[in-house]
This record gives sequence, structure tokens and C-alpha cells, in this order.
Amino acid sequence: MEVKTWKLFTAFLCCTGFLLALSRAQEKDSIALFRKAVVKFGGFFVLNCTTGNSSNSSCDIQERSSHRYDYRKEGPTWKAFTFIAVYWSLNASCVVTCNNEPSSRETIVTVYQPPQKIELDPVPEMEVGKLYNLTCRVFGVAPIQSLTVTLMKGEEQLLVKTFEDHTYPEAGDVVVNHSIIAQEDDYSKTIICQTSLDLRPRGPLLKNTSHDATTGRLKQMTLELQKPSPGQSWSYNLICHIIRVNPCLSLVVTFFKGSKRLGTPSFTNCTWVETENYTVTLSVTLHPEDHGQEAYCHAAVHFSLQEPVYQIKSSEVSLKTAESYLAIIVAVTAVAALLVCVLGVFLIFIIKLWIN
Repeated sequence: MEVKTWKLFTAFLCCTGFLLALSRAQEKDSIALFRKAVVKFGGFFVLNCTTGNSSNSSCDIQERSSHRYDYRKEGPTWKAFTFIAVYWSLNASCVVTCNNEPSSRETIVTVYQPPQKIELDPVPEMEVGKLYNLTCRVFGVAPIQSLTVTLMKGEEQLLVKTFEDHTYPEAGDVVVNHSIIAQEDDYSKTIICQTSLDLRPRGPLLKNTSHDATTGRLKQMTLELQKPSPGQSWSYNLICHIIRVNPCLSLVVTFFKGSKRLGTPSFTNCTWVETENYTVTLSVTLHPEDHGQEAYCHAAVHFSLQEPVYQIKSSEVSLKTAESYLAIIVAVTAVAALLVCVLGVFLIFIIKLWIN
């Protein structure tokens, strides 16, 4: 009887220990976050950090990332950090500390950009039996590691080229060459270059061909650099024109100089809900080192941090401070001329005193 009682007591202790261990494991694994994510260059990535338990409102939630976040929202048991992807690599982590026990999980974000242009070098009139070189050029695509380039002759695949060994995340250009010997049945066949950017399972599968690469897209946003007045050599206005915005209450416009964020103006006078054109102005003071750098504006309409957002980027404008250099030269010349005049008057006065 005593042995049976001891076995029951031992079983009870084992079950209790298992339940406590399971509870502790669930408490440690308290961050709801994907380990991998995909975002288009210039788009939004939201890092959602939560304690996973409504009763743990005293837990501390922090983010740790390779780049600083742009916006933040928070509640009693969660924080959401929004990043604008203007860089080609991003590692972000949630760090949750409950009862002095920290736990973290890292998210590796893949930043992608579809090919900006695909070109197939002109193919000359072919003679049967002669060797010809086909060249396909893909511009501004990222990540190149996920790219596949296919050369087609009619329905026939001539070449399938992949780039698994490419490790750099930045957007770049790719050139693919392939040699063929013209055949009798090649007459009137079309040669095309196809690209496939495979970002699955987290992202899309983007396909394009050399035929579509030259098709223009309607400009939906433009940026201009305006000088307020001739006397303000270092002051400029960056003016972003956004076409057909609806609703403006959900609009966020951010100005950038390269990858550096210049500012995000607030819309205090935005009251309409109809589709309208909108203009946003940001005053900037340029420095000599800003000459030649590229600036652009980024606009997004979003309704909540959890829903997909619509965003667009303007074309880039080159910052110019040449007028500022000219103003400095004129000012220095004027000061030098004034000093010469003062020195001349002083010398004449000294000579007159010496003569007398």
C-alpha cells in the first residue's frame, strides 16, 4: 500500500513539473513574429511585438534592429514599429522582458525591387550556319540571388540562368550572353528575354519580358526643387505633387535625401475625403556637400499598421548648391575689395603724416 501511494505521489510530482515547464516555455515564447519577411524597396515593414498574454501588461517591450524605425504605435501589451525600406538589408528583433527574463526573436527582411528595365540587344538578319551572340540586359533588380533570366526562341528555351551565388542584397544590373547557330527553321521566330524574381513563399513571383520593359508608366507623383527668393542662397523648397489622393487623412508623405529622411510634414488642414490632387512642401537648408545628391518624396496611404498599404515613390531630383558657391565667391570678393580700399586710405594717411 505504501509503495502504491509513493508511486501516485511521484506521478503527481512529474505531472506538476511538466505543467510548470510547459507554462514557462509558453511564457518565454511570447513574441508573435515571423522569422522572415519580404518588402518592396520604398515600402513599409511593420515589426509587431507582443507579450502574447493580456495579463502581462508589466512586461517591457523593445526593438533591436540594424536601422532606426520611422514610426511607432503601442498598446498595453504590444508595440508596432514601422520601417520605410530605403536600405537593402534589414534585421529587426523584438525583445520582451517579463519577470526579469528576456526573450527575443529576429526577423530577416528581404528587400526587393523588380527590374527597372529589360533590354535585348538587336538581333541582325541571320544566315544559316553562322554563329550569333544574344545579349539580355537587366537593370536595377534586387535581390539578384532570387533572379532567373530565360532566353527564348519562339517556344524553345535557349538558356536558363540563375544567380544563387550572388550574395550582395543591393539592386544591380545583370548581363546574360548566349551563342546560337542559325538554323533553317529559325525564320520569323521571335527571340525574347524573360525574367522571374521568385520571392516565395513570403513574397510574390514577379515575371517580365524584354517586350514590356520599354512600356512607360503614368507619373502619379512628381518632385521639384524651388528657390524661395534670390537672396536666400542656401534655402530651398522641396515640393511634392501627388495626383489623385483619397483619403488625404490617411496620407503619409516623407522626403528623403539619398537614404536619409529629411522630414514628414503633418497635414493639419486635411479635411476632405474625395479624390483630389495634393501638394506638400518641405523647406530645407542645403550645405556644400549636398550638391549633386538625389532627393525624392515617398507617399503612402494606410488605414492601420496591420493592413496592406499603398505606396509610391517620385522620380529623383538633383540638389544644386552652385548658386551658393557663387554667392560665397561674390561675398569674399566684396570683402577683399573693401579691405583693399581701407588699407589704401590708411597708407595715404600715413604718407601725409610722414611728409608733414
